[in-house]
Amino acid sequence: MSEVAPASGRDRSTRGDLHELRSLLSRAPHPTNVLSCAYGRSKTLATGSRADAEVVVNPTWRALSTRMEIAPEGCLIIPNLKVDVPRFWEIEVEARTPEGEPRRWRAEGWRARIYQHEIDHLDGWLMTDRMLPATMTSPEPHGVGAPPELLARLDVGD
Repeated sequence: MSEVAPASGRDRSTRGDLHELRSLLSRAPHPTNVLSCAYGRSKTLATGSRADAEVVVNPTWRALSTRMEIAPEGCLIIPNLKVDVPRFWEIEVEARTPEGEPRRWRAEGWRARIYQHEIDHLDGWLMTDRMLPATMTSPEPHGVGAPPELLARLDVGD
């Protein structure tokens, strides 16, 4: 697991970020139950239902076995795009509560995939950075609705 400086929700800017993240989760168009946002020094992850989201700060994960599964993933950042991504089947996530208390839990299967995907965002990665070659599919022309600079990076679109 990578080392991340501990942060908490005690400072005013982080508390505002955590409030905004809870608000985003309450308006999420899909019930994935996990969202991530990076603001300044803090990386925040909201998990749970839209009504009772738990927010944690600076999450990291480690694989608990070598078992990996390949499955299609989509992302709201790149609408109408699916790619096949290998992910670890079982992981352990470590983070801190907004109050600075350590938190640790295990996830497996689809839930582990979602945590890896969202924590990737916090670390600056997209699913396309982890995808297997030649697995990009879409029911629409590739990247409809995505920012032009992202389409150029992926070499798709017009």
